[in-house]
Amino acid sequence: MTIRLFLITVLSFGLFNIPAMAQSGDVSKGAALAEKFQCASCHDRATKRNFPPIPFLRGQHQRYLAKQLQAFRQDQASLSGGLKVSERYNHLMDVSASKLTNSDINNLASHFSSQVCRSSGRISSKITRPKLAEACAFCHGQKGRSPFVAYPKIAGQNMGYLIKQLKIMRAGAKNPSAKNARFHRTMAAQVVALTNAEIVALGYYYSKQNCE
Repeated sequence: MTIRLFLITVLSFGLFNIPAMAQSGDVSKGAALAEKFQCASCHDRATKRNFPPIPFLRGQHQRYLAKQLQAFRQDQASLSGGLKVSERYNHLMDVSASKLTNSDINNLASHFSSQVCRSSGRISSKITRPKLAEACAFCHGQKGRSPFVAYPKIAGQNMGYLIKQLKIMRAGAKNPSAKNARFHRTMAAQVVALTNAEIVALGYYYSKQNCE
């Protein structure tokens, strides 16, 4: 089996076997929840000049956002053999997500996905795409605008966030049960051998792409 065929097989399984919890929600109720939890204070780049490694949420796929909130809310998942893996962990988001119902999650995800995205900074079409980005294109699109609702759009995303996530997914690929790591079944094979310099190059490239 070729590497490409293997990736397509794995990705197709992931795309069509994601829990069906994520459904269209009520945008207005989601907006009210976002105000209640003050989501914009962290996740809207308009609120900060020097942005910490936190993701921008405007215009992100609704299904992806709902899946991430669900992951923050649940306990560590198990791989075959009983090994506990950390799919997503954040000491702030775990607490916030634990207070949300399924309806709340769908409403919040619908609210943010309905908004117009904002790129992280100055867009540049002159940046040479890293060769490693070729492996990212199938899931995330040629310039980071993923056509798949289960995978995130990364074009124009916060560079610090992209770098942080690649590093903790690399850590998760090496030690899936580490609490501060992030294990992703598809991404593990892609990131396990990345150097810090390669991670920074990928983060920089995608952060400079237009999110629209």
